[in-house]
Amino acid sequence: MPQFNYLFFLIFFFCVALFTTLLFQSLPLPPHILLYSLAQALLEVLAFSLISQLLRPRMPNWAYFFLISFFFIALLVQFTSFFMMRLIDAPFSYFLKFLFGNPPLILFQAMNLNSTFLILIFAAILLTPLLGICLYKATYLWSRRKPLFLSIKQTSSLLSSLFAFALLFEWVAFDEIPQHILKKYENTLPLGTTLLPSFSPVVSLPWDISPPQKEAEVLAAFDSLHIEKKPNIYLFVIETFRKDFIDITTAPFLTTFGRENISIPLSFSNANSTHLSWFSIFYSQFPYRWPEETKVKGAIPLQVLKNLGYQIYLYSSSDFLYFNMENTLFGKMERPGLQFEDRSIPAWKRDALLIETFEKTMTQNSPSEGNVFLFFLDATHSEYSFPDDLDLPFLPIKKEINYLTFQQKDLPYIKNRYRNAIHYVDSLMGKFFQILKEKGLYEEAIIVVTGDHGEEFFEEGALFHGTHLNKAQTNVPLLFKYPTYPWKVTAEMASHIDIFPSILHYLTGNENPTLFDGQSIFLPHRRPYRMAMLQNGGLKPTDFVLSRGDLEVRGKFVKEREGYYIVIPLQNDPIKPI
Repeated sequence: MPQFNYLFFLIFFFCVALFTTLLFQSLPLPPHILLYSLAQALLEVLAFSLISQLLRPRMPNWAYFFLISFFFIALLVQFTSFFMMRLIDAPFSYFLKFLFGNPPLILFQAMNLNSTFLILIFAAILLTPLLGICLYKATYLWSRRKPLFLSIKQTSSLLSSLFAFALLFEWVAFDEIPQHILKKYENTLPLGTTLLPSFSPVVSLPWDISPPQKEAEVLAAFDSLHIEKKPNIYLFVIETFRKDFIDITTAPFLTTFGRENISIPLSFSNANSTHLSWFSIFYSQFPYRWPEETKVKGAIPLQVLKNLGYQIYLYSSSDFLYFNMENTLFGKMERPGLQFEDRSIPAWKRDALLIETFEKTMTQNSPSEGNVFLFFLDATHSEYSFPDDLDLPFLPIKKEINYLTFQQKDLPYIKNRYRNAIHYVDSLMGKFFQILKEKGLYEEAIIVVTGDHGEEFFEEGALFHGTHLNKAQTNVPLLFKYPTYPWKVTAEMASHIDIFPSILHYLTGNENPTLFDGQSIFLPHRRPYRMAMLQNGGLKPTDFVLSRGDLEVRGKFVKEREGYYIVIPLQNDPIKPI
């Protein structure tokens, strides 16, 4: 009977149990979930120990130590998942989904993490396997002094008994838990799921969710139209721009701009992540069409504007290599302007250089009509960027966010960083408005300002965005300015998909509400609901929230061979007030 390195696996179990217990303390989880989590932790450790016992006699030392490294990498993954659940209420699989479709370097750049934390991440990845081997050797020497002999049969019996207990516990204790709550609990478990499959009610749709956008038909609808005047169009998409943080103190220029022009009372993004929101804005389609609707020539609304005689200019701090959005949005369109590839320049500086470059363009060429200027500003993305010498209106702040030691008491400092970044971006918007006014271009301009998504500060247990379909992560400003108002604006609610239909309706008079998923804000009878979708990394988004007035329903699209199915999480009342 081989000697069993019980101390190594005991330490392994202690670490997993510690993560589980700490997570239990930081999240509102019932006691029986903690008990079940500890049972899963022990189940995992017993499974690893059985694998070790089975393979040790059949493997050379180097291969066995490779296996031990794998065990410790699994422990690192569980620590990462614990850390992510505590910080953003999302498991490790959340991160893996973003790796799908993005090179790692692009992904880390998009996350905008501070350099200290990035160093810790890479050090952990490199040192964890070595640490696992060293710990195994040290504990092996110790366990030889007081050996414990455990046969494969004994380990198998313990594993089988614990597995049967876990199944019985699930069957008895989880039966009365609503499915949407149980799904949330699953992410906190060491294995990331329950052993028994969960079921949700399914609503079958024997037709497509909505007709796919037909490029030829949309282009043909505008082909015969001729517009005499082509006012310049300025569209600002500001990163991580939450509406309820925009007020006269934080953002005086944009607040005044909204009061003097059109500010949609209820305005939302159609997703809680950047790439899906950009898709919704520029394709005027709900995000469940991403990425299947990618056009070789670029987004259809931009193609329509090109055919109407507009030139596209791009001024961007953001990286369009993220999920291949450069080709998705613009295809092979010529787009002069300024687009940053050097990510070592801080976001606030990139944003400032965009406005400076735009001012030079307007001074040299003074293009008064027939141009679309697209601005993507990035300073409001975490960790919220502004000049070091800026006279900060919101204090105190943290110099950088310490993700490992973050606590609820740190929230005011982080919110102040966010408000200072908004205040800085607002000053750039003030400079932009002044440039147009000095050039005599403001009155005849079409200007749209929005955010790609919002930002959560633990309103529902998460920091940042991309995790919850709540108002904090989807409520963004939607501000319009037009030279004149030929129609009354009756829209009380609008979202990203309505931006380009509104612009095209204003320019051409074509009010066809079936060309896009979005509808013009000038239409008297508009769709009474909104839809937002949860990001799914590089995969097609499926989870959605559908809201009408003060009611909402949450569900998930599943595509089968014969049509779509909506999986609605089981709740006491599936339709509830928001």
